[in-house]
Amino acid sequence: MADEHEGSLKRSIREAFGVDQLPPQGDITANDCSFCTHLTNSFAGRRWEQLDAAAIDQHSGDIALLSVEAFLYYLPAFLCRALDYPISEGIGSSQVLDFTVQSLCDEDLPSDSWWAERAPKLAPVQKAAVKRFLQWVVLRLRGDDDEEELRTSAEKALSKYWSTA
Repeated sequence: MADEHEGSLKRSIREAFGVDQLPPQGDITANDCSFCTHLTNSFAGRRWEQLDAAAIDQHSGDIALLSVEAFLYYLPAFLCRALDYPISEGIGSSQVLDFTVQSLCDEDLPSDSWWAERAPKLAPVQKAAVKRFLQWVVLRLRGDDDEEELRTSAEKALSKYWSTA
């Protein structure tokens, strides 16, 4: 049942987010720090569906460094990877799940300036896919304290911001 639900959710994410309109290489990040340069080199010229798991895992903590356009374009890669790899055995929720949820569930939504640049640019179908993803997070995470904290963050964001999606 869970695999079927996750497969359906991945399909809805793929349908909601297009693969065309790659962000230009110079627009992957807003900065030129070493982390940003590495992220740009890993993602530039690659469709979000073409990013391999290792690249997404390696850059899971860098999702906040993506420019507005790159965040909106590459978000589905992080969503799908989190669905594939939600839990790290013996550790709890995976880093990709942690950072992806955090990027969608800031306590200050919707007034946070980083988020305010991105949210209005999500199409209604994309917001609906993100909402379904966060609902999955709430249902999926029922483990240790870290998972509970992440689940609670998703619940709060669903009621505070994503309920209208």
